[in-house]
Amino acid sequence: GYEAIVVSAFGSLGSALIALSFLYPFKLILTEPLNLYDSLLEIMPFVLASVVAVMILTERGTKRMAVAVLTLILSGIYGILILDLPIRSPISLPSSPLFPALAGLFGMATLVTSAISRAEIGEQSLEEFDLGKGLRGSMISMLVGSLSGILVSIIPGVTTAIGTIIALTMRGEADERQTLITLSSVNTSVAIFAMANIFTIGRARSGVAIILKEVLEPDRWVDSPPPCLIYLLIPIILSSSISFLATCRVGKLALKGINRIPYQKVIRLAMVFLIFLILLFSGLLGLLIFAVGTLIGMIPILMGARRSNCMGVLIIPLFLRLLGIL
Repeated sequence: GYEAIVVSAFGSLGSALIALSFLYPFKLILTEPLNLYDSLLEIMPFVLASVVAVMILTERGTKRMAVAVLTLILSGIYGILILDLPIRSPISLPSSPLFPALAGLFGMATLVTSAISRAEIGEQSLEEFDLGKGLRGSMISMLVGSLSGILVSIIPGVTTAIGTIIALTMRGEADERQTLITLSSVNTSVAIFAMANIFTIGRARSGVAIILKEVLEPDRWVDSPPPCLIYLLIPIILSSSISFLATCRVGKLALKGINRIPYQKVIRLAMVFLIFLILLFSGLLGLLIFAVGTLIGMIPILMGARRSNCMGVLIIPLFLRLLGIL
């Protein structure tokens, strides 16, 4: 309910401040004078293997671990088979096999299982609460989430969902509030560092960062921050506090009527729209990739494992290419 919205916004605000304060120290660590990023590239296969191990071993119970292994293997084979396929849009739009693959694994798989289970939005609590309760634990969650977000921003093939798993493993015992704060902290930290990394290590690890790199053609951050980076950081600083207040206000208004939304109709419309987009951007071959991805993506959902295991679609091919096998 309302508490979930506020604590998520609070975690995002705290993470933004922490991430901004970490920009310069991590620039020194990743590039000159320590050049840790170059060393990290040399051991990247080991890093990815460690990430996969964490994903599997943090599943609860042997059955879920087995499902995680199965999902990683299937999605990995799937990724190897589809990543180099010649996808073409019937109307000559930019296309990539990753769009139908990820849309199937994470988008349609979730929509289908929600439709099957006839899920509905229940009544949401609007009760006021004490945000300062457990402040020390909240600060720890923000710090751990921010650090995990930094790792996600520099390791290829690793998403915020996997970053959250790493953060919660580092965090240890956490209630629902701390889990939400950690999750929002990871997401915010990734967004900030993914942008900053195009000026430090010269790599773009997100869609927004790729666009920024192509449009801005940024200078590398050597001594003082490039003017372009400063211009990007100013709105982040201003929007962090404004968005916290706006999210709390708008969230409360939205919760008052959200349970009246015909959720199943929205799900069906989303499914139709997603299929339309796949056909538009990827054609019939993309639709086939999408369908297979949906089936694989439903495995962890129906078996109670984490959906992030489907990121084997990127991690496994990348791991094999780094080893020179693909």
